[in-house]
Amino acid sequence: MAERGFRLVAQVVLDRGFEDVLERTLAAERAGFAAVLVPDHFYTGEARISGEGIGESWTSVAALAARTERIRVGGAVMCNLFRHPCLTAQIAATVDQISSGRLELGLGAGWMEEEFRRTGLPFPRPGVRIRMLAEALRIVLPALEERRSASRESSTRSVSSRCDRRPFRAPGRRSTSEAAGIGSYVSLVVTPRSFR
Repeated sequence: MAERGFRLVAQVVLDRGFEDVLERTLAAERAGFAAVLVPDHFYTGEARISGEGIGESWTSVAALAARTERIRVGGAVMCNLFRHPCLTAQIAATVDQISSGRLELGLGAGWMEEEFRRTGLPFPRPGVRIRMLAEALRIVLPALEERRSASRESSTRSVSSRCDRRPFRAPGRRSTSEAAGIGSYVSLVVTPRSFR
């Protein structure tokens, strides 16, 4: 049975240099936050208005995982349409290894049409995006649990479930499906001054 309860989670926007992002993350770790999550967008906040890009999410999460000790790291949430599900599974397994099992994996269907238009990526209708997310979850979750799902041709894109990169497995660690549950999150903007 999944643990239920309230966890304090910080969201760190990637609109500044990495040292600033790291400083905010370490401040959240020192303050006892359960996790730090980064948004998976090409534009956000002021960068969205100005058209200036922001840091790439998975690369930043991997770097934060390597530079922190206790706090869980992940995306709030990673957009399924930005990467093929097999690539997402491989990246997630790698980051999970880097973090010694502290990855918070969240996947979403995508919503900010403007960034799809600006980057030239297709932006399907909502129903198609939700179907694509469901298909991705049938690939990503079994790969992270070291199970294989059936390889098949997807209705929206070609998918293969093979992911040879294995996630971190600590003794007694529950599988993704065992740990899954409805959680409560509070997202706060973290600045180093918040903890002085």
